Amino acid sequence: MVEVFKTNIDNNTVALQIVNEIKTLQWGIDASFDLEDCDHILRVCGDFEPTLMKNQIIALLLSKGHIATPLDDDADFAVYQAEEQLLETHAGIIAFLSIR
Repeated sequence: MVEVFKTNIDNNTVALQIVNEIKTLQWGIDASFDLEDCDHILRVCGDFEPTLMKNQIIALLLSKGHIATPLDDDADFAVYQAEEQLLETHAGIIAFLSIR
């Protein structure tokens, strides 16, 4: 399975850090950025449950002060759902407020 996200990450060092953290979420997951693309695309590949993985990726990036929007039909719902979960944590509140 492949999930594609639009992000606001435009720095190679930050992108590498995010990729390394994504790879620790679940065994067999690979991730890469296309920072040359205007949407700063993040691709996540592997054998995973799509909704759970989307929420984990969105939560991870939000907790670091970045945005990840899935490029599919359920994007708005997934972003809303992850934001609601993050607002229940101190780190999530800070990340949410810093990007709003």
